[in-house]
Amino acid sequence: MVEVLVAVLLVSVALVGMAALQAQSLKNMNSTLQRTAAAHLIASGFEYIRSDVNPSTTSLTDYNLPMVCVGSTIPATGKMSTWLARYLAGGTHGLQAGTCIDVNCDAAQCQITVRWNDQKGSGGLSSQQLTESARLKPL
Repeated sequence: MVEVLVAVLLVSVALVGMAALQAQSLKNMNSTLQRTAAAHLIASGFEYIRSDVNPSTTSLTDYNLPMVCVGSTIPATGKMSTWLARYLAGGTHGLQAGTCIDVNCDAAQCQITVRWNDQKGSGGLSSQQLTESARLKPL
C-alpha cells in the first residue's frame, strides 16, 4: 500500500512539473513571436526603402520616421508613414500593442529599431529592442 502511495506521489510531482514546463514554454513562444514579428517588420521596411528609393533623386532622409507605436496615430506625412500604415492595416503582422518603430536614415544608410515589452517571456525586459542597419546608397 505504501508503495502505491509513493508511486502516486512521484507521478503527481512529475505531472505538475510537466504542466509548469508547458506554461513556461507558452510564455517563451509569445516572446519568440514578438522577436520574429520585429525582424519581419525591419526586413519589410528595408525592402520598401530599397524598392522605392531612386539613388539619383531621392534622399534617404525622406524615409526618417520618429518613434511610432502600434495602437497610436501614425503621422500623416513621410514615405515611411504611408508604408507603416499599410503594413499595420494588413492585420497579420503579429505585433503587440505598444510595439514601437523608429527609422533613422542619413545620406547612405538607414537604421530601423523596433522596441516592445517582453516581460511575459523568461527573463524578458520591459523594453526589448531589435536594431538593424543597412547601407542603401553607394558612397
